[in-house]
Amino acid sequence: MIGAIAISTVVGCRSRESLPEVGPVALRVGYSVIAGGSLQAGVRQIVRNQSLEGLVNTGTDGRPFLWLAESVWQSDDRLTSRITLAPAMFHDASPVTATMVRQILLAGLPAMLGPASEDIREITVPSEREIEFKLNRPSAFLLEGLDVPIERPGHAGVGTGPYRTSTSSGDETVLLGNASYRHGAPAIARIVLKPYNSVRAAWADLLRGQVDALYEVGVDALDSLRPSQQVKVFSYRRHYAQMVVLNLARPVFRDRHLRRRLNGAIDRERLVQTILAGNGAAASGPVWPDHWAHGAALTGFTYRPEAVPAGQVRIGFTCLLVDPTQERLALAVQRQLQAIGVEMTLESLPQRETLTRLQSGNFDAVLGDFVQGPNLVRPYLFWHSDGPFNYGHYRSSAVDSALDSIRHAVNDEAYKAGVTAFQRAIVADPPAIFLAWSERARAVSSRFDVAVDRGPDVWTTLRLWRPSADHQFASRN
Repeated sequence: MIGAIAISTVVGCRSRESLPEVGPVALRVGYSVIAGGSLQAGVRQIVRNQSLEGLVNTGTDGRPFLWLAESVWQSDDRLTSRITLAPAMFHDASPVTATMVRQILLAGLPAMLGPASEDIREITVPSEREIEFKLNRPSAFLLEGLDVPIERPGHAGVGTGPYRTSTSSGDETVLLGNASYRHGAPAIARIVLKPYNSVRAAWADLLRGQVDALYEVGVDALDSLRPSQQVKVFSYRRHYAQMVVLNLARPVFRDRHLRRRLNGAIDRERLVQTILAGNGAAASGPVWPDHWAHGAALTGFTYRPEAVPAGQVRIGFTCLLVDPTQERLALAVQRQLQAIGVEMTLESLPQRETLTRLQSGNFDAVLGDFVQGPNLVRPYLFWHSDGPFNYGHYRSSAVDSALDSIRHAVNDEAYKAGVTAFQRAIVADPPAIFLAWSERARAVSSRFDVAVDRGPDVWTTLRLWRPSADHQFASRN
């Protein structure tokens, strides 16, 4: 979220006349614990993103666009949708068929859509290039949820993406370019993923030319990398909101007025400037800020600190940290809550134990990054009463009604009205303390030309990267 011995690596620049025969271009990528919570999880995510694709993808504005799907037809009553598949082959040269895709969707859509999967009455296969959905009710979430990774049944890691996994050698993982990729073979034939115990160690090797790119750069490294002529830095806003999820099963959080007071105590702009060094945006609610339905009229939480009234029992709770690297953010939140008379005690446990307690409901509060964008399916899974990620036992009839109106919207106007109602309901009865939308960055050696015109995260355009015209690459053993 594995590869063969890397045969070729990138070497230094030479004159064109003195170059030996040029072999396959390799890109050496350093990654660290920051990339995914653990070395193994980081590798898995990188590999899956490059080897597996969905029927649709999602733009930064939250709109779905076709990927493995070639076209979509919907009936006038929005109760039937038919998808035509683009001609595509799996990495093992077997064809992608509607029968296989149906099997994958039947297994994957319940997890992707949660309770919204109940809108689907049946999925049929009119032909080996067509998939038809019969719905119980119109569902705007159907297309938004069709980014289920298409992986050949019974063949782990075999997808349709521009890269395929090879075998592992030591700590390194290797991806090989898919020469039969339907949009053309990648210019970079080999990707070597090299683990590091810290982001700092990885970017030190980048500056020394030992690796060609960093999968993810921490805020602390950005100032060191940006002035370098050897490295290009590409920042992007993540689909994750940093927030403190509150457990409403705990008596202290049952009062919605207290939860509003907790949100009002947070100076989000200050957190972005002092803790994130300006690399982020204030999270005034759960709606992805770049979503097409967001709009300037979508008001959210504002900084309005209100102290606990004199004589009232002081409020306290324990907050777990999902990621120890967010300790500075947690301490800043702790200070801001102390200013209104609320004591937040921090507790850092091994990540696996923290996640277990989150999923079991054994917590007061948990601070971490939680996916909330770029579409509205993600918040639905967290904040609907029946959502599978509703870890804090949150229940709000107003929120449920708003999310269901988005889910069943038949046009943009109805969808946008639902988003406005959802934001208002969350502000009136908050399930969490919303903090910030963080940013991350990719760092790439100037020896590579990077495609930047298909979205903020350049890693999604990896198949379009190529060696810079000013540099040549040779293979070596």
